[in-house]
Amino acid sequence: MGDTEYIAGLPPLIHAPIFAACYCVLACALGLRFLRVTRLESKQLTAVESGLLAVTLGVGLLQFLPLALSVLHLLSPASVRVSVLALAVLLVKDEWRVLKGSYSLLSKAVWGRVPPLLFAWALLVIALLLLVLPHTLVFGPFGDDDGYHLSAPARWLKAGTLAYLPTFTHTNAGLGFEMSYLIALAFGESTGAKLLHYCMGVFTLGAVVAVARRLGDWVAGITAVSLLLIDTRVVQVALLLSVAYVDFPACLSVVIGVLLWLAWRESKQRELLWSLALCAGLTASFKFTALSMVGVWLVVVAHELRTQRHSFRQAWPTLLRFGALAAVPVLPWLARNALVTGNPVYPLFASWIPSRDWTVEQGQVFGRYIRYFSWAIASGARLGEPSRQLILLGVATFVVVATGFFCWRIKEPASRTLLGVAGAFTLLCIGLTGLLLRYWLPGVICFTVVLCVAMSRAAAARVPQWSHIRYWPAIVFVAFALALQLRYEKLTGELFKHARMALGLPLLDREHDDASRMWAFIRSQTEPDARILAGAFYSTFGASSFGCFPANRQCFTTDSHLQTFIDLREWGAFLRSIRGAKIKYVLMSDRQFSPGRQGFSFLANENEYAFCQRLTRERGELLFRAHHLELFRLEVAGY
Repeated sequence: MGDTEYIAGLPPLIHAPIFAACYCVLACALGLRFLRVTRLESKQLTAVESGLLAVTLGVGLLQFLPLALSVLHLLSPASVRVSVLALAVLLVKDEWRVLKGSYSLLSKAVWGRVPPLLFAWALLVIALLLLVLPHTLVFGPFGDDDGYHLSAPARWLKAGTLAYLPTFTHTNAGLGFEMSYLIALAFGESTGAKLLHYCMGVFTLGAVVAVARRLGDWVAGITAVSLLLIDTRVVQVALLLSVAYVDFPACLSVVIGVLLWLAWRESKQRELLWSLALCAGLTASFKFTALSMVGVWLVVVAHELRTQRHSFRQAWPTLLRFGALAAVPVLPWLARNALVTGNPVYPLFASWIPSRDWTVEQGQVFGRYIRYFSWAIASGARLGEPSRQLILLGVATFVVVATGFFCWRIKEPASRTLLGVAGAFTLLCIGLTGLLLRYWLPGVICFTVVLCVAMSRAAAARVPQWSHIRYWPAIVFVAFALALQLRYEKLTGELFKHARMALGLPLLDREHDDASRMWAFIRSQTEPDARILAGAFYSTFGASSFGCFPANRQCFTTDSHLQTFIDLREWGAFLRSIRGAKIKYVLMSDRQFSPGRQGFSFLANENEYAFCQRLTRERGELLFRAHHLELFRLEVAGY
């Protein structure tokens, strides 16, 4: 993979959107066919709602194509391409239906009688999305979006199976959307892969409007979208749009679940409930930390059945079927994790379940890091664990009080329940992962929608002419969001550089881009099957689980808080683990910029950078230097 990826002579700005559009059409067609075959189609949903549900289910179903090929030992770029193209041929009628429906909706939006203020709002949103787009079509030097999220699928394509990647802990969990990235990479589309996450974000914003409409005020939905686009410490939608994470697929399945729940409350149609169960399971398959959403939905459904005066004897078969359907998308990944690590919920419960390359002590380090030190990283050890525990307690208390207050103020039952969903999910996130704020996004979205609907209703009741000015809050908020994004672009100065790269134009300052020069050297001067150790990248460049995706080589990391495969307990064990992994090259920094980045001290952490430095000094030959980045070749006989 080069710095600028051409396909058929086209720059990323052309071929990546074409691929992403084809993928989304295929996913929507697959979802529509699935709904029809399983008889889960519902006339209670509008065309837009059905399309959003179909996309969600289609993306969820596509995750099992690479998984099935891996189980059959047939996984390769060619087999993925053939399978996807064969599926596209089988679904050609459904794809035509999707294209016709999309054209019809677009025509109505463009040529219909759209209120001028709504048109102005739409233009501002499009401007903001276009402003973010160039960042989506290029690769940063060290980000974990371009690291294990993309490098793991690349390694699996090369290996021909979803093999165990020993130093990448997060690849032993639900990998549903990484399979979409794998499909993209099979077509040579690394920038197209990043654009898929961008598309899921856009679909999520559309689903927000649909949920607000179900709650009674779609204009409140566009206001909620505008609020969510404002870049804050808690919500950073614009940033997430530009990276290859898995947050938006999880958010989309949660918001579509809310939509289905609202429709089910109105119609009592069981097909909607079963679709909700599948969406709950897909949430967990896309992002394993969102597994708690299944439990939250079970409680909500049980409460609703109780409200409908179902006895326990009448309700439990429904709840049992709901749970079984929700488990279907997750079970294949639990089985895969059990096969490669011995633990289906790796790395959890290592005290009771023997887990590959994972000790009880490492589990304690990992849990401590994730809960207390993966946030407020800049404070490091200066903000001790007792202080962080107090902060978590304070934030959790605030969430409980805020949820209770708004439930007391808002009397509408559906809105109150949705507030409970948002509060419960956020509290579970705080308990499991601390203040990793992007993990809260599904809860924040639900809260924002309810708040905007409540404010819109209150304003309409008190101001008779509200209907004529109700678009203004949305316009003001999105204009503010756009202004913040423009300010960010001015401060970073990356927009024009990334736009030129997306257009395939040369960069005058390319010789000053240290990371790009290093990746180019590795691609041209090392063997295709070279194994590279990324030494202490977390405490030097701040890159956790860096996967060498820009270098296109198999990578191992020394992240002391996330892995034990590279043994950092003592020098002899370290050398043996390097030899056992057949590592030939070491990539590291000549300086350790953040030695206390983990926030607390433990033996492996203390040894990490020192061992890597000693290894290169005693047994390495410097091949290339790009400012702080250094690449060494190890003397095989020397270790």
